[in-house]
Amino acid sequence: MSDIELHESAIPKELDSPVTTIALYNNHLYFGTEGGDVFLYNFSNFQLNESPELVKKISLVSKSRVNRILAMPFLGAVFIHHGSFAEVYKEDDLTQLYPSISFKGLVEFCHPGQRIDEKSTYLIVTNTHLKLISFQKDGIILVKNELKYPNIQTARVNGHIVCLVTENSFELLDILTFDTTPLFPIIKYDSENNGLMYKPMIVLHSNEFLLITGSPKDAIGLFVDSQGNVTRSTLTFSFYPKHVFSTSHYVFAISSSSLQIIDINTLSLVKSINLKDDESFSFISRLTSVHFCDRQIFSKFSAVNTASTSKTSDTIERASFSKPSFIFLTNKSWGFGAEAHFMNKLEFSITIGDIEAPLRRVSKRLRNPKKYGITNDVAYLQSAYLEQISALQYWKQGQYENSLSLLETSKIDPRVVISLYPDLYHSELSYIAFQGVISFRKSILSVDDTVANVLKSNELFRDTDQYTQRQMIEITKENAYIMLMRYLKNYKKNTSISEYLLSSQRDVMLAVEHSLLLLYLNMDDLAAGTKNAKELLESGLTGVEDIKDVLIQKKEYYLLSVLLATVRDHDGVLQTWKKLITGDYEDRRFNDGLIKIREYLVNDIEPSTFWEFTTWLCKHDATEGTRVLLDKTVSGSISAEDVLEHLDSSQDDVLIDYLVKSNSVTHRALLLKLCVNKLLGSLLDHNDFKNRLETAIETFRELPCMEKPTYAQYLEQLWGDMSDFSTHLSFYYLCSINLMENVEEESIDKIKDILFDIHVDNLYLFPQLEHSFYKRKKNYEKALSVLVTNIHDYKGGEAYCLQIDDVYPQCWCNLLEKCISTGDGCSDFIKELLYRRPFSYTLSYVCEQIPDHWNLNLLADFLCILQKRNAERLNESQTRLTLEKSLSQNLEELFMAINRRNVALGKNEI
Repeated sequence: MSDIELHESAIPKELDSPVTTIALYNNHLYFGTEGGDVFLYNFSNFQLNESPELVKKISLVSKSRVNRILAMPFLGAVFIHHGSFAEVYKEDDLTQLYPSISFKGLVEFCHPGQRIDEKSTYLIVTNTHLKLISFQKDGIILVKNELKYPNIQTARVNGHIVCLVTENSFELLDILTFDTTPLFPIIKYDSENNGLMYKPMIVLHSNEFLLITGSPKDAIGLFVDSQGNVTRSTLTFSFYPKHVFSTSHYVFAISSSSLQIIDINTLSLVKSINLKDDESFSFISRLTSVHFCDRQIFSKFSAVNTASTSKTSDTIERASFSKPSFIFLTNKSWGFGAEAHFMNKLEFSITIGDIEAPLRRVSKRLRNPKKYGITNDVAYLQSAYLEQISALQYWKQGQYENSLSLLETSKIDPRVVISLYPDLYHSELSYIAFQGVISFRKSILSVDDTVANVLKSNELFRDTDQYTQRQMIEITKENAYIMLMRYLKNYKKNTSISEYLLSSQRDVMLAVEHSLLLLYLNMDDLAAGTKNAKELLESGLTGVEDIKDVLIQKKEYYLLSVLLATVRDHDGVLQTWKKLITGDYEDRRFNDGLIKIREYLVNDIEPSTFWEFTTWLCKHDATEGTRVLLDKTVSGSISAEDVLEHLDSSQDDVLIDYLVKSNSVTHRALLLKLCVNKLLGSLLDHNDFKNRLETAIETFRELPCMEKPTYAQYLEQLWGDMSDFSTHLSFYYLCSINLMENVEEESIDKIKDILFDIHVDNLYLFPQLEHSFYKRKKNYEKALSVLVTNIHDYKGGEAYCLQIDDVYPQCWCNLLEKCISTGDGCSDFIKELLYRRPFSYTLSYVCEQIPDHWNLNLLADFLCILQKRNAERLNESQTRLTLEKSLSQNLEELFMAINRRNVALGKNEI
């Protein structure tokens, strides 16, 4: 009770006469005045700071001071004592319940016990009598007991025992037997002015009576039981009370300027409350079964920056209910006296660091709200409030894991937490939160100062060197930022949102996304920061334009492209990457730009945008450009005709690669033309390749004729030693040869001009290409000449003759002649040729072709084969003649035998 608080409200403006008494029951508030008026107000909302609604005003006939208004719940009425008169009025409209009955000469009216809810018997004290009467609902008043007993100043009844005060002493009276028990005399004090006496008091406390008497300076109180025995020590007051009442544990007493609360067991002063200089107490009375809305708690629970609904207002009001111990009246105000709200007590414990016990207590209320007489909504509201306060207190103490856990369950507005980090928080950021949470947040310093304060209280920190202190500060700050990152990331993933934040959901998510992005951008681990930021941007943003502005301001162009991709701004994505590749933008997060463009172009993109950036990619990286075209062709998005339409002449290498890998049969002629033109035309810009080809041909010509392979085999080995670009030219060369063998006849004619007019000067460097051309044109002699005469490819020439032997038998003679024309170096090959193909030549022809200065020994093998062949032929002729003679003789003998057989058969028949 030491934390008792007074909750005041101004006296309603309608009360123009001094107020003398007050009563509250069943949502009805009554004021009695010095002039005999009674005002009835509706007080259903229990809002002390709001003016109650006036229901009715009545003026009593006596015009006397209203001494007391006592509720009579059994009758739904109030008993109004004014001057020496009293009547019973209905509680809701102040009409008389017993119009014909008025109590006159009334001194005191009281109930025989502590509880009056279901009792109808009351003690009436008049100037001359004591009466125990019963009020009936049918309008009848029964007098149970009556005793003539004049000059009673006040009285209280407990059961059938009445404690009363006469002019001289306190007495006990049994109202049933009329037996009296004198107690002790009263203290009389006569002032200098007209013998003013301070009236003794009697307070009913459980089964005891508290008897009070004394002087203006002080007073004493004695507790006696129903037999008149003193039960406790003497109670002393530092003033003579104006009004006194008791509860089970305390005695409350008021003077004009102060309220004293006394422990009833120890009889020691617990608390004294003094009014302002211009205020004075005039009345105080005990209250039971009444609740009111604690405005301080109501204010704490009220959410800032959001419109409340009737449901939320009702929940906040109920969560703010406080049970007052008494109602009081001063010359300027009225109100309640109540212990500090339990929410204030729990919050205070939390803010001084004792967090777990209050959370356990509120958790019990949340699990079983009916047990505590509250609704689920009220229990949730109280729990959420204290969890939010606790989360901030944990953060303030540097206990980030505990703080994170409560932040996620308390449904706090994330912007409250974000505001603790100045580098993420901007001044225009507002948030929706309990007023109490906002007030507590204002008492917390920013993250840097809070971390410093936490560590300063650490003895280990104070005792270490400055370098280690700086390290500890940085680590603690890092932990604070990690906690925030985890909290915001989880909040972003969680689709549910508190009801009171629904109206500002977009603003909340904007702040969360903005802060998360900045946290990721500031991460020391670039790869992890980029990965997290990318996931955030791709998760779906509430404020794309706001985040876009942040990324542009921070020059985070790669992440900007990721954001643009989420809204299918294909042109924006590709333009950004293009500028990063060309150096117009710089971003350390960006790499493998050409590959990224290639992978992105495979998506479903507007044709104009696709071709704009595909052609650009082809110019910068033919390999990646070709892959895009092939992938899109395979998927059916584009055709070879589309490629031919959009690629210009400067991109022949891409077009060639595309046509080859797409295996486009209908465009072989074009491919052949491109390859040949690219091959021969590129030599102007690649002298090194040209020189190497010339060297290669000359080297091949000089190789010993029997050791050298075919020129085609020689080239295969040569390509492996070429530079990268030379490899491309080699590809064009081989591709041209292959196509020359497979394209239609009319396609061959189309490249004639390229070979023999445009690039005739370079054609000699590509003998296989020239050979293939003549071969397809069936100019066997020219085709053979290219191989043998031009490059001394003797084995290649022989292989070619084997191919055309059936259609061009004279090819062997041409081969021999062309080989001999190349000089003496081919003699060994001719020797082998004549040995392998002896029957393709006559001896006379060979002798005519062989130069006179050659050694005839090279013809030895050739002559031996010829001689052997002639011998075989002669032997075959002689054998044939012998066989013919033998056959003729055998036939003759056969015919003779047949004739003899026929003659024998004829005789037998006769």
